[in-house]
Amino acid sequence: MTAVAKRWTRHAALLADGDWHVHSRWSNDAQGTIHDYCRQARENGLKLIAFTEHVRRKLLFDFAAFSADVDGAREEFPDLVILKGCEAKVMNAEGEIDAPDHVLEQCDVVIGSFHSFPNPSDYVTALAKLLCNPQVDIWGHPTLYAMRNGIPLDLATVESLIDLATDRQVLIEFNRKYRLPSDAMRALVVERGAKYVISSDAHRVDALRSRKDES
Repeated sequence: MTAVAKRWTRHAALLADGDWHVHSRWSNDAQGTIHDYCRQARENGLKLIAFTEHVRRKLLFDFAAFSADVDGAREEFPDLVILKGCEAKVMNAEGEIDAPDHVLEQCDVVIGSFHSFPNPSDYVTALAKLLCNPQVDIWGHPTLYAMRNGIPLDLATVESLIDLATDRQVLIEFNRKYRLPSDAMRALVVERGAKYVISSDAHRVDALRSRKDES
Protein backbone atom coordinates (compact mmCIF):
# COMPACT_ATOMS: atom_id res chain seq x y z
CA MET A 1 0.00 0.00 0.00
CA THR A 2 1.23 3.48 -0.78
CA ALA A 3 2.33 5.48 2.25
CA VAL A 4 0.33 8.59 1.30
CA ALA A 5 -3.36 8.37 0.42
CA LYS A 6 -4.17 9.21 -3.19
CA ARG A 7 -6.14 12.36 -3.97
CA TRP A 8 -9.29 10.48 -4.94
CA THR A 9 -9.67 9.08 -1.42
CA ARG A 10 -11.05 12.44 -0.31
CA HIS A 11 -14.08 11.65 -2.46
CA ALA A 12 -14.22 7.89 -1.91
CA ALA A 13 -17.87 8.05 -0.89
CA LEU A 14 -18.74 9.26 -4.41
CA LEU A 15 -16.98 6.62 -6.50
CA ALA A 16 -20.31 5.22 -7.66
CA ASP A 17 -22.13 8.54 -7.99
CA GLY A 18 -19.91 10.52 -10.32
CA ASP A 19 -18.51 10.74 -13.80
CA TRP A 20 -14.76 10.61 -13.28
CA HIS A 21 -13.56 11.15 -16.87
CA VAL A 22 -14.97 14.13 -18.77
CA HIS A 23 -13.53 16.45 -21.42
CA SER A 24 -14.87 19.96 -21.95
CA ARG A 25 -13.93 22.36 -24.73
CA TRP A 26 -10.67 23.03 -22.91
CA SER A 27 -9.57 19.80 -24.61
CA ASN A 28 -8.98 20.40 -28.31
CA ASP A 29 -11.09 17.39 -29.36
CA ALA A 30 -14.11 18.12 -27.16
CA GLN A 31 -17.15 20.39 -27.10
CA GLY A 32 -19.22 21.99 -24.37
CA THR A 33 -18.41 24.42 -21.57
CA ILE A 34 -17.73 23.40 -18.01
CA HIS A 35 -20.93 25.13 -16.94
CA ASP A 36 -22.92 23.24 -19.60
CA TYR A 37 -21.56 19.94 -18.30
CA CYS A 38 -22.31 20.84 -14.70
CA ARG A 39 -25.91 21.72 -15.49
CA GLN A 40 -26.28 18.39 -17.28
CA ALA A 41 -24.54 16.51 -14.46
CA ARG A 42 -27.07 17.86 -11.99
CA GLU A 43 -29.91 16.93 -14.35
CA ASN A 44 -28.43 13.44 -14.74
CA GLY A 45 -28.41 12.81 -11.01
CA LEU A 46 -24.64 12.93 -10.58
CA LYS A 47 -23.03 14.07 -7.36
CA LEU A 48 -19.53 14.47 -8.78
CA ILE A 49 -17.98 15.40 -12.11
CA ALA A 50 -14.26 15.32 -12.90
CA PHE A 51 -12.94 17.47 -15.73
CA THR A 52 -9.90 15.55 -16.93
CA GLU A 53 -8.63 17.58 -19.84
CA HIS A 54 -6.01 16.25 -22.24
CA VAL A 55 -2.60 17.59 -21.31
CA ARG A 56 0.98 17.23 -22.41
CA ARG A 57 4.21 18.70 -21.15
CA LYS A 58 3.86 21.47 -23.73
CA LEU A 59 0.33 22.55 -22.93
CA LEU A 60 -2.06 23.58 -25.70
CA PHE A 61 -4.24 25.65 -23.37
CA ASP A 62 -3.98 27.92 -20.34
CA PHE A 63 -4.33 25.62 -17.34
CA ALA A 64 -4.71 28.58 -14.98
CA ALA A 65 -7.71 29.79 -17.00
CA PHE A 66 -9.17 26.28 -16.97
CA SER A 67 -8.69 26.14 -13.20
CA ALA A 68 -10.46 29.49 -12.81
CA ASP A 69 -13.31 28.18 -14.97
CA VAL A 70 -13.73 25.21 -12.62
CA ASP A 71 -13.63 27.50 -9.59
CA GLY A 72 -16.42 29.59 -11.11
CA ALA A 73 -18.53 26.49 -11.68
CA ARG A 74 -18.01 25.43 -8.07
CA GLU A 75 -19.58 28.71 -6.97
CA GLU A 76 -22.53 28.28 -9.33
CA PHE A 77 -23.13 24.60 -8.50
CA PRO A 78 -22.40 24.24 -4.76
CA ASP A 79 -24.38 20.99 -4.58
CA LEU A 80 -22.04 19.28 -7.08
CA VAL A 81 -18.49 18.12 -6.36
CA ILE A 82 -16.45 19.44 -9.29
CA LEU A 83 -12.90 18.17 -9.69
CA LYS A 84 -10.17 19.72 -11.80
CA GLY A 85 -7.95 17.11 -13.35
CA CYS A 86 -6.17 15.86 -16.41
CA GLU A 87 -5.67 12.84 -18.62
CA ALA A 88 -2.06 12.23 -19.59
CA LYS A 89 -0.61 9.61 -21.89
CA VAL A 90 2.12 7.19 -20.89
CA MET A 91 5.41 8.23 -22.48
CA ASN A 92 7.83 5.37 -21.90
CA ALA A 93 8.55 2.02 -20.26
CA GLU A 94 9.13 3.76 -16.94
CA GLY A 95 5.46 4.72 -16.73
CA GLU A 96 6.14 8.44 -16.90
CA ILE A 97 3.19 10.55 -18.03
CA ASP A 98 3.13 13.48 -20.44
CA ALA A 99 2.15 16.23 -18.03
CA PRO A 100 4.05 19.14 -16.47
CA ASP A 101 4.62 19.07 -12.72
CA HIS A 102 2.89 22.40 -12.13
CA VAL A 103 -0.30 20.97 -13.64
CA LEU A 104 -0.16 17.74 -11.65
CA GLU A 105 0.25 19.75 -8.46
CA GLN A 106 -3.04 21.56 -9.12
CA CYS A 107 -5.10 18.50 -10.02
CA ASP A 108 -7.68 16.79 -7.84
CA VAL A 109 -7.46 13.68 -10.02
CA VAL A 110 -5.06 12.39 -12.70
CA ILE A 111 -5.85 9.73 -15.29
CA GLY A 112 -2.99 7.79 -16.84
CA SER A 113 -3.79 6.33 -20.27
CA PHE A 114 -2.10 4.69 -23.21
CA HIS A 115 -2.67 6.49 -26.50
CA SER A 116 0.39 6.46 -28.73
CA PHE A 117 3.34 4.53 -27.28
CA PRO A 118 6.84 4.04 -28.70
CA ASN A 119 7.33 0.30 -28.19
CA PRO A 120 4.38 -2.11 -27.89
CA SER A 121 6.66 -4.83 -26.50
CA ASP A 122 7.15 -2.66 -23.39
CA TYR A 123 3.41 -2.27 -22.80
CA VAL A 124 2.99 -4.56 -19.79
CA THR A 125 6.14 -3.24 -18.13
CA ALA A 126 5.06 0.35 -18.73
CA LEU A 127 1.57 -0.37 -17.44
CA ALA A 128 2.91 -1.85 -14.22
CA LYS A 129 5.16 1.20 -13.78
CA LEU A 130 2.20 3.48 -14.48
CA LEU A 131 0.22 1.83 -11.70
CA CYS A 132 3.18 2.46 -9.39
CA ASN A 133 3.41 6.12 -10.41
CA PRO A 134 2.37 8.12 -7.32
CA GLN A 135 0.96 10.89 -9.53
CA VAL A 136 -1.67 8.61 -11.09
CA ASP A 137 -5.14 8.14 -9.59
CA ILE A 138 -7.03 6.31 -12.37
CA TRP A 139 -6.05 3.69 -14.96
CA GLY A 140 -7.81 5.08 -18.03
CA HIS A 141 -9.68 2.91 -20.56
CA PRO A 142 -7.93 -0.30 -19.45
CA THR A 143 -6.50 -2.59 -22.16
CA LEU A 144 -7.53 -0.32 -25.06
CA TYR A 145 -3.97 -0.02 -26.34
CA ALA A 146 -3.40 -3.77 -25.98
CA MET A 147 -6.58 -4.53 -27.89
CA ARG A 148 -5.76 -2.14 -30.73
CA ASN A 149 -2.22 -3.44 -31.07
CA GLY A 150 -2.87 -7.15 -30.70
CA ILE A 151 -1.01 -7.49 -27.41
CA PRO A 152 -2.16 -10.64 -25.59
CA LEU A 153 -2.85 -10.42 -21.86
CA ASP A 154 -3.20 -13.75 -20.10
CA LEU A 155 -5.26 -14.27 -16.96
CA ALA A 156 -2.28 -14.23 -14.61
CA THR A 157 -1.07 -10.91 -16.04
CA VAL A 158 -4.50 -9.31 -15.75
CA GLU A 159 -4.91 -10.52 -12.18
CA SER A 160 -1.47 -9.21 -11.21
CA LEU A 161 -2.25 -5.80 -12.73
CA ILE A 162 -5.57 -5.59 -10.91
CA ASP A 163 -3.87 -6.48 -7.63
CA LEU A 164 -1.11 -3.94 -8.28
CA ALA A 165 -3.70 -1.23 -8.87
CA THR A 166 -5.30 -2.12 -5.54
CA ASP A 167 -1.97 -2.09 -3.73
CA ARG A 168 -1.09 1.30 -5.19
CA GLN A 169 -4.54 2.84 -4.65
CA VAL A 170 -5.18 3.31 -8.36
CA LEU A 171 -8.81 3.26 -9.46
CA ILE A 172 -9.67 1.07 -12.44
CA GLU A 173 -11.90 2.83 -14.93
CA PHE A 174 -14.98 1.17 -16.37
CA ASN A 175 -15.02 3.23 -19.54
CA ARG A 176 -18.39 3.49 -21.26
CA LYS A 177 -17.11 5.10 -24.44
CA TYR A 178 -14.93 2.12 -25.32
CA ARG A 179 -16.89 -0.47 -23.29
CA LEU A 180 -13.70 -1.46 -21.52
CA PRO A 181 -12.46 -3.40 -19.76
CA SER A 182 -14.12 -6.59 -20.96
CA ASP A 183 -16.95 -8.16 -18.99
CA ALA A 184 -14.55 -10.87 -17.86
CA MET A 185 -12.04 -8.35 -16.56
CA ARG A 186 -14.76 -6.33 -14.86
CA ALA A 187 -15.84 -9.47 -13.05
CA LEU A 188 -12.25 -10.00 -11.92
CA VAL A 189 -12.01 -6.41 -10.68
CA VAL A 190 -15.11 -6.91 -8.54
CA GLU A 191 -14.11 -10.40 -7.42
CA ARG A 192 -10.66 -9.25 -6.31
CA GLY A 193 -12.03 -6.24 -4.43
CA ALA A 194 -10.36 -3.55 -6.52
CA LYS A 195 -11.73 -0.02 -6.47
CA TYR A 196 -13.24 1.22 -9.72
CA VAL A 197 -15.16 4.13 -11.20
CA ILE A 198 -17.70 4.30 -14.02
CA SER A 199 -16.80 7.00 -16.53
CA SER A 200 -18.26 8.30 -19.77
CA ASP A 201 -15.03 9.67 -21.26
CA ALA A 202 -17.45 12.25 -22.64
CA HIS A 203 -16.30 14.72 -25.27
CA ARG A 204 -19.82 16.15 -25.67
CA VAL A 205 -22.38 17.11 -23.05
CA ASP A 206 -24.93 14.60 -24.32
CA ALA A 207 -22.45 11.77 -23.70
CA LEU A 208 -22.24 12.44 -19.96
CA ARG A 209 -23.06 9.59 -17.62
CA SER A 210 -26.62 9.59 -16.25
CA ARG A 211 -27.56 7.93 -12.99
CA LYS A 212 -31.21 8.23 -13.99
CA ASP A 213 -30.67 5.82 -16.89
CA GLU A 214 -29.13 3.30 -14.50
CA SER A 215 -31.90 3.26 -11.91
